[in-house]
Amino acid sequence: MGKKLVGLDIGSTAIRAVEVDNPNTQKPTIVRYGEVALPEGAVRSGEVVDSATVTASIRKLWSTGGFKTRDVVLGVGNSKVLARDITVPRLPLNQVRESLPFQVQDLLPVPAVDALLDFYPSAEVAGETGPMLKGMLVAAIKAPVLVNVNAAIAAGLQPKNVDLAPFALTRLFSSPETANATTLLVHIGAATTALVALDGHVPHFVRLLPNGGADITKGISQRLDISTRDAEAIKRSVGVVAARATAEQRPALEVSFELVNETLLAIRATIQYFQNAHNNRAIDRIVMSGGGSRLLGLTETVAEFTKLPTTQPDPFSLTTVGRGLRGTGEPQDMSVALGLVMGVSA
Repeated sequence: MGKKLVGLDIGSTAIRAVEVDNPNTQKPTIVRYGEVALPEGAVRSGEVVDSATVTASIRKLWSTGGFKTRDVVLGVGNSKVLARDITVPRLPLNQVRESLPFQVQDLLPVPAVDALLDFYPSAEVAGETGPMLKGMLVAAIKAPVLVNVNAAIAAGLQPKNVDLAPFALTRLFSSPETANATTLLVHIGAATTALVALDGHVPHFVRLLPNGGADITKGISQRLDISTRDAEAIKRSVGVVAARATAEQRPALEVSFELVNETLLAIRATIQYFQNAHNNRAIDRIVMSGGGSRLLGLTETVAEFTKLPTTQPDPFSLTTVGRGLRGTGEPQDMSVALGLVMGVSA
């Protein structure tokens, strides 16, 4: 394998990719990025439904984006992924992972043989029978993951790894400067919202919600009986800023507030859960990402609701950008794709 690697994010409304040089360094260099839109229904909640359309779209992305390698890391991040804290006997990580099907069957909604399992260690603790490892179990139903992988293979790509999208975000937004801080990552995609609580660079809680920015557009479309395109335009114009809404746009504003309120309540519950599980350790900051986080006024609304410093950093500012970098799509939408190849061996 060469020194280039591509993070591939198959979303509900678009396929996005970011190619980097020297991905296993602290700051890889972004050399190209791009996206292609997907027709409605080709992917639902992160699961490929129309493999032929997705495969054709990936081929189009590689052709128009000029990507130089076919080695990719795919992201997984739909609401059917299970992530929870567990404690297991301290063993080498390869042995811990081999033993997971026997350790966690009671926690799974499907037989262990039908799930992809991984373990993310966070600390060593003392147990009644000896040293134990505390960490996070990640379980994804195997069938939909394999459909995504096969769609990429059919497009001529070579998947080198599959990673949980929240872990990709963890690598992207962690830095030496925040090693002593607790952070809540809030990533709002089109159909899924990921909440990740970090202590330093270690994820301690992951919650995946089955809603995102596209739900606001759909709600506005239905409430006002207008096209999806017109609803998206109103959403972008008004956001959650009451002062920007005309009398005709007030119903759209109400839809936005209703759905954003669900996210705010989930953020509050996640903060409370983290504090209860970590001796009242407070969350220090919130980091917003994803296309849905660009909703006008949302970052300010989250900051006001939580009383916490809330930022929406440019993902490309967190690493090195190649000279003359050009691509299609908004950098804010590339967070998962970029995170998938941060600190990964090519």
